[in-house]
Amino acid sequence: MKSDYTHDSTNLGLLDELANEQKNYPKNRNIHRPFHLRLPKKTFFITNRTIDRKCYLYDDERKEVFYQTLIEAIKMTGVKMVAWVILSNHYHLQFFAEETKQVSRLIQILHSKSTVILNKLDNQPGRKMWYQYRDWIIRNDRDLYIHFNYIHHNPVKHGLVATQDEVINYKFCSYKKWLETKGQEYMDNLFESYPVKNFNKEI
Repeated sequence: MKSDYTHDSTNLGLLDELANEQKNYPKNRNIHRPFHLRLPKKTFFITNRTIDRKCYLYDDERKEVFYQTLIEAIKMTGVKMVAWVILSNHYHLQFFAEETKQVSRLIQILHSKSTVILNKLDNQPGRKMWYQYRDWIIRNDRDLYIHFNYIHHNPVKHGLVATQDEVINYKFCSYKKWLETKGQEYMDNLFESYPVKNFNKEI
């Protein structure tokens, strides 16, 4: 199935070289300061969780704060969002960025602005909420759709809904928008063609 997002193959060889360099980093490095790959005109898969896995986004009000901040960050940076999901202690994003600086800028806006609002809401001034994010540059259409499905399966994975069909009822996920835009058959075909993989066993 052909995606709506083009994948610029330029520098993918360099990308593999950088990924190999990552494997040679000291094993005792801080796991919460991950290696970031940077190339322009790529689709990124982003994942991040709260410090100590604390459920700072434990209700709809707090998830809505984070969602609205995400919308603001998208507008300010100009990235093209593909898929997203927000849960109580982590989130996943998939988006296309023309320039490498858009990636870190979006995360900086998302984390800083949402933290200020949530800390005020919870009366917790100065509280740190987020570890540094982890990223993955999408290699091809298959890679894109596997991560796309992983994001949309997250509410099922974490027990927020019982089945994939029920994800439409989970407010803080892009699944419903895609279902309304592309239809049930399209989404079902994606899940059949690109089965979900567990990329983040620790989350």
